[in-house]
Amino acid sequence: MRRRRCFGAGQLMLLALVLTVTLVAGCDDAKMGRDAGAASGTLKPPVAAPAGLLAELVVPAPHQLVADLRQAAGGPVLFLPRTVGGLVANLFGFPIRVAEQIDERLPVVGAIAMVAGGDASPSSDQLAVAIHVKSGERFVAQVSTGSDGSFTSQRDDQGELTWLTAKPDARAARVSAVLAVLDNYLLIGNSQPALRGLGPYLTRTLAPRKHPPGSVVVDWTAAALGDALRGRLPAWHRLLKGLPQPVQMSALVDIEALATAAGAFLTDLGKGRLTVTLDDRALVVSATARARNEAAARRLAARPTVGPKDLLELPDDTLAVLGWAETLTSRVERAKGRGPAIAALLGDQLSDADRKQVAGVLEALAKGQGDQLRLGLRCTGVGITGFATGGVADAETLSAGLEALVELRKHPAVVAQLEARSLSIQAKRSRVLRIPHDVWKVRLTPLNQGAGKASPTAAGSPPAPRPIALTFGLSDRHFWAAAGLETVETLQHLYHPDHDRSLANKATLKGALARLGEQAWVVVLLDPQGMQACLTGKPGGALATPVTLAAGPGKDNQVTLRLEVARPLLRVAAQELSGF
Repeated sequence: MRRRRCFGAGQLMLLALVLTVTLVAGCDDAKMGRDAGAASGTLKPPVAAPAGLLAELVVPAPHQLVADLRQAAGGPVLFLPRTVGGLVANLFGFPIRVAEQIDERLPVVGAIAMVAGGDASPSSDQLAVAIHVKSGERFVAQVSTGSDGSFTSQRDDQGELTWLTAKPDARAARVSAVLAVLDNYLLIGNSQPALRGLGPYLTRTLAPRKHPPGSVVVDWTAAALGDALRGRLPAWHRLLKGLPQPVQMSALVDIEALATAAGAFLTDLGKGRLTVTLDDRALVVSATARARNEAAARRLAARPTVGPKDLLELPDDTLAVLGWAETLTSRVERAKGRGPAIAALLGDQLSDADRKQVAGVLEALAKGQGDQLRLGLRCTGVGITGFATGGVADAETLSAGLEALVELRKHPAVVAQLEARSLSIQAKRSRVLRIPHDVWKVRLTPLNQGAGKASPTAAGSPPAPRPIALTFGLSDRHFWAAAGLETVETLQHLYHPDHDRSLANKATLKGALARLGEQAWVVVLLDPQGMQACLTGKPGGALATPVTLAAGPGKDNQVTLRLEVARPLLRVAAQELSGF
């Protein structure tokens, strides 16, 4: 008999997502609003929420699941069972005849709770999902009797549940879980205590509520992003510290610092709601949450913002953009953390004075830069070019920091690192057309190439690496930088956007950005298909199937998040993941 996989927290949430993420909003079936308890004929008094409840999940219309999944993803998804009952039977090894017992027109509900541990045991998560069946007694009989009855049934001696246990010779389930039946519901959980503690709440309180049709709703409590999250942060920090992180990467991004900042932000949030829908355009994930308390509300209100619509002035061949806003205090603290990482990248050749100089350069850049920053990639005719643009808080300090950064190229430690990689750097000030300011032109060149000359290569050998240019400049209010192969043209567009060649002419993208709202703390734009096209030498920048995301302030001390994934990308993703 095949070995069964453990059905833990991750797989239970995966099951919940399989039963939720692909639902389409707007079902017109009047039966969607039926009360689950009344339909079962066994309506019982509601019970109080269990202690430690973190989140509730509701799928108001599970009968939409398979049809919507097949329509949106296509490809390998077409091989899945056509009904929710068939899917459940296939996952858990039930006889296929019980599929018709699954009442897929009534809500699927789920919950997760954190149970506090004692002195000798840590806290643990309890997870459970409840799926309505037409008759609990008939369902138990069909899975436990007859030639194809693959389960044994036993009444719980501590409550009203009937436990279902797979027989030794039963067909192996795709996932293994604790199963039971209660109040005409099939319960699926990660432990017997989870089903005992959450089952009655799911079947008698959560399921009979009125639920919005055609959407997936997850409601979380303040404890989910407070006590529960704080309790997990130390373990996550230990995990991040244990992960291998190349010195080159640590010099650019401090993963642990980002995780700490994200954790602090999330613990400022209280209860909230997440909704997943699939409309004609895109898969949409939206969420709202309230500030945990007045102090948290003040911290959130003090965060600077960016405008998602400002991305429309970027070049029309843009493939990806990350925009965010950051306070001066945060920038300076982050710069202090980068100093040691950059010093480590340069090896042991830096004196204490050198390290102090590097730290000073980074701090000057942080103080001179403004609150808003945008980083992006574009697909030009000759390859990918990166760019950055943002505000300026102190032009004099920023200019001095940039010049000091360029001068570091002459330091023996920098020269040694470059020579070890067969590279050299040249830098000069210059003027370019359409930009009434001096700009710095920095060129990173392989040592076997002259300035602007390609070295000969043997027939059939890969092409020699091409020089990489970095061009940047600033005014009293803004700075611009571009790195890659088309830096001058990129800088010209950033300084004086060409409306006829900007993202504002992309109707699909324009609408998606408009739906992100007026202000955000962070905004993301991706063109996955454009990236693929550019990497294979084809023109990019169509942006017909964008991915957009924004998180920022809402009304009445609320935080909002919206993610849109263009519907055609779901089909592409399904095909890529399955290898079709």
